[in-house]
Amino acid sequence: MTKIPQIVGEVTLANFEKIGQLFPQISRSIQRQFPSSYEEFVDTLYEDINDIVRDLEENPELQKPISEDRLTIQIRNGLRRLGYAADHETKVGGHADLIVKHDNWLWLGEAKVHNDYGWLLKGFHQLTTRYAVGRDYSSQGALIIYVTGKNTAGVMNKWAGHLVEHVDGGWELSTDHDIESPHLTFFSKHKHERSGLDFRVKHIPVSLYFEPRDKSA
Repeated sequence: MTKIPQIVGEVTLANFEKIGQLFPQISRSIQRQFPSSYEEFVDTLYEDINDIVRDLEENPELQKPISEDRLTIQIRNGLRRLGYAADHETKVGGHADLIVKHDNWLWLGEAKVHNDYGWLLKGFHQLTTRYAVGRDYSSQGALIIYVTGKNTAGVMNKWAGHLVEHVDGGWELSTDHDIESPHLTFFSKHKHERSGLDFRVKHIPVSLYFEPRDKSA
């Protein structure tokens, strides 16, 4: 059994780090409550969203009929249970699907059920040109894609190509794969039109296809 070290004296960041080295979940909780930068706030948020997405994907049969709002509210509720200040359809340049705040930092998510790639492109434009401020305190966001058909990897590969080919506005847009899920999730980066600063979007699929071939109830 791992013994919890006895830490004597005042509570310091170094003490928190010692505990976090032994207990990763405690470490993430500390990062969640006391992020040292906007980047750490977003990185920890993505780890937590990944866990919530896995929960949704474990029982896709329970998500039918597919409802974009219902699924997004489940993600919001999961984030709230972890202590995030998360909202759905709050007005920030429009009614963004998912908003998470921490002090003065802001992260935005736009969610779309995948019907076609034009529909996803609309969501990308909503996120990046309508909702996102694009300043250093709000320089990242996500497009959450609910995939109801087969071959999520194929969908995301085609979406990455479609995005680069069809994005307009004269943006120089680049994409790179997420090292934790290289065949599904990817990032895009471009100059935000309003701020002129780099804006980074994580493209997150939620795989919900469910058509079992057995006759079990």
